[in-house]
Amino acid sequence: MLARVFVAAAALCASSLAQEAAAPAAEEPAAAGAAPEQPIQCPVMGGGFDDRYAVAQLLIMQRNLPQAEVCLLEAMQSTFGALSLLSDLSAAMSMANRAAAFSQILSQLNPNDGETIFLHAQRLSQAGRWDESKPLLTRLREANEANPAIANSLGAAHYNTFDYEAAKLEFAHALSLAPNNTDFAANLDKATKVAAGEETHDGTPKEGAADAAAPAEGASMRIVLPVLAVASAFVVPQRRLGARSTRRESPASSGTGPCSALGARIDRMRRHSSAFEGETERGDLEPVPKAAAKEARTLLNATWHYAWARRGEVTTRARRVARDCRDVAAEVTDYAAASAYLSRAHVAAWAQAGTCLAMVLVVAASLASSSAVARPLGVGSFGAARALAARGVAGLYGVGFLMALRQNRALVGSRGLSPATATLDRVATRQSTWRRRVEAAPTLLWFCYQGKELDAPKKRVSLDAGLDVVAASGLACAAPLFLFGAGGGPGWLALAGCYACYLSLATVGAPFYSYGWESQLLETTALCLLPQSPQWLGVLAFRWLCFKIMLGAGLIKLRARGRATDGWFDLSAMSTFFETQPLPGPLSRRLHFLPKAAHRFATASNHVIELFAPALLPLGLALSCVGGAVGGLGRAATAGYGLVHILFQGALVASGNLSFLNYLTMVPALMCFDDAFLGSVGPAAAAPFLQRTLIDNPLAVALGALLLWLNRPTYENLAAPARRGDLDGRRPARQAMNSTFDRVVDVRPAYRALGLSDDAPRPVNLRAFRLANAFGAFGSVNDRKNALVVEGKRDGEDWREYDFRALPADPTAKLRQVSPWHWRLDWQLWISACRGRDATTERWFLTLLHKLATNDEATSSLLNENPFAAGDPPSQVRVSQYTYKFAPLDDPDGRVWTREQSGVLLKPTDAASLKVALDK
Repeated sequence: MLARVFVAAAALCASSLAQEAAAPAAEEPAAAGAAPEQPIQCPVMGGGFDDRYAVAQLLIMQRNLPQAEVCLLEAMQSTFGALSLLSDLSAAMSMANRAAAFSQILSQLNPNDGETIFLHAQRLSQAGRWDESKPLLTRLREANEANPAIANSLGAAHYNTFDYEAAKLEFAHALSLAPNNTDFAANLDKATKVAAGEETHDGTPKEGAADAAAPAEGASMRIVLPVLAVASAFVVPQRRLGARSTRRESPASSGTGPCSALGARIDRMRRHSSAFEGETERGDLEPVPKAAAKEARTLLNATWHYAWARRGEVTTRARRVARDCRDVAAEVTDYAAASAYLSRAHVAAWAQAGTCLAMVLVVAASLASSSAVARPLGVGSFGAARALAARGVAGLYGVGFLMALRQNRALVGSRGLSPATATLDRVATRQSTWRRRVEAAPTLLWFCYQGKELDAPKKRVSLDAGLDVVAASGLACAAPLFLFGAGGGPGWLALAGCYACYLSLATVGAPFYSYGWESQLLETTALCLLPQSPQWLGVLAFRWLCFKIMLGAGLIKLRARGRATDGWFDLSAMSTFFETQPLPGPLSRRLHFLPKAAHRFATASNHVIELFAPALLPLGLALSCVGGAVGGLGRAATAGYGLVHILFQGALVASGNLSFLNYLTMVPALMCFDDAFLGSVGPAAAAPFLQRTLIDNPLAVALGALLLWLNRPTYENLAAPARRGDLDGRRPARQAMNSTFDRVVDVRPAYRALGLSDDAPRPVNLRAFRLANAFGAFGSVNDRKNALVVEGKRDGEDWREYDFRALPADPTAKLRQVSPWHWRLDWQLWISACRGRDATTERWFLTLLHKLATNDEATSSLLNENPFAAGDPPSQVRVSQYTYKFAPLDDPDGRVWTREQSGVLLKPTDAASLKVALDK
């Protein structure tokens, strides 16, 4: 209860602070003679949570409260775990003379100030971004040659970018300025030894590393080493030189801990492997299958010893997961009980929803039992589900690439509303190497990128052609897979091609490709690419995707309790949802006018399906592991959840147009049905024993560990806000919706631990590849439908409205079913209508108005009707906001909507004025 109260209070506090920061002059009149107020901005351009938080602390010390508030609020928006900043924000708000500080800034922090640059460089270094911090430190070093701290930090940057000679010079300079500093002396000694070849980068003796690097020649170690390398890349502690002078030395560098123990185990395995291979060559043992059996035992023993050595950490994490499950369950049950306690009508709605869920489960159990009797060989096999999932994803890709061919040039082309060249130019300016550019923006369009200095016409031709080629290539991969299906290598390559092409478009397509289902499609594709043998890996991965999608959507609604727009707690959300959703469908109007009791039942059913039904997945898995009759109950529970999941998504498809989101969400639920349930005769032929033992199972274990590591932030996003008590000294976090998290892979410690090489690949951030994401939808429901109406007129004529394809301005226009098709401009206009006046300042929106004012042909192709297409363009355009409501079903005029103008967001303006605004 305390966690929920804190989250609600923090949200209200952040909202009020944002309003106060946006209009500070309204609280206190400016002092006489004060300079005109300027827009308050955070002095950190770019960067992330650490940068803004550090600068905000410095601003609070300088009593520069307006900019401190802005920095802290931006820091909160940059990470879901930054809610603890509210304590610092409260401290700033409670300082004396707050009103005077708002009206007259005591001191301005110069973004070019040396202290700010050094602080920013230190934060980059602590984050491991040495290539970015080194230019800043070099500039500071030239301006402050007598500062030993700057010299030492620059030396650390050189060292961690493998420029040991330059590091020696900087450490020596720092030591000459501060001769008694032992940390500077230790850094200089280490850099000297590494530069001379006496030690490796992490400080281990060169000779020991060379001895350990001798690879075994047998097939045994060629299999074991890659698996252990993948696993140890995520558990071996890392050590950075010069990051903090008070940091304790890591176990890896002191000769104890996991790194040293792992090396000892590998040495023992090498000796056992050599002895085993000698016996095999002399004919004492048969190579197969005894060799494969001993190989499996060797790998199993190594894994067991490694897990046993870390049993304390494993036990601690298991207890924490158990506590998280308890806290989330308590949060859900408390919410349901409090909602039902509001009235008898609410109790009835919750009871009816629970009864319907039980009835669906009974039907699913009956179907599961009869299918097991009719097709016993198909029980526990999921080949048919995997094939259906791949074809379903391919079909959605086909729709997505057709939409791209139809809309991309007008949206993200060189003359589009948000040109892709802007994204590529921005990344190319910030990242100097191609590797870092691809890491920041993974897209195939880099192949046709010619640089900012190229002539504009050539760049336009290259980009527009590249967009069409990428979309056409993706369609060519998706169409055969959807129409004919494909197994093995061809199907895998087709899905990989679809993933690469769609990721290329989504990377450069913001804001028109910034929806949650874009990331969900890419993550689902990545799971389809998992190996089919052993099948448990793909089954568990898809079920986890189902679990986090549904539970995340339910918790985001639960945790909206207390907001002004929250209709989920009192079960009134569906009273307005059908009317205010982005693109209502043909049935939406009839559903809107159902009785209030039906709306309460629909809202309660949504809660039951999203908050309670996902528990059937872990329950079914646990029961299935038991086997026998109990295992049959687990199979029925899992099939019951799959049936509920698909029926729920089908109801959402019928009630509105949510693009291809609901079709896509059905795909992972297919993995709840085995071949017997889906009507398949029996399982596919199993792989040979040797392949399963030496390749399939080790690869599945490694990929499973990778998926667990990728999804750790997603798990924290779901569980952290529900935690009761202070487990880690942190306050409960705020759940993020439709987000992707940083996941940095650094294999250098694993390479050094295994004695492979010092030239390991540098760390790579997998965030831009969208392999594991957090999802959620409709955390709050609007109580009224706002819509933007764009109008134009010629001189001496009346105003005429532009008619969009999925958002027609005409109140008599019939509602249409357009999903899974996605009119991206119409969706973005709905989002802009929710934002109100702020949306009219966005660059893409001003570009849209300018192109409408000039009768741009590509932009007109996105409209249902351009009233000025046949003649001269309009002399002026304006944007009005209307409030739309469904007309009664028996409206005598045949209207679908009634509307009332609520304001003019953008006053009449011409194309020249819009061009000036865009140039600024």
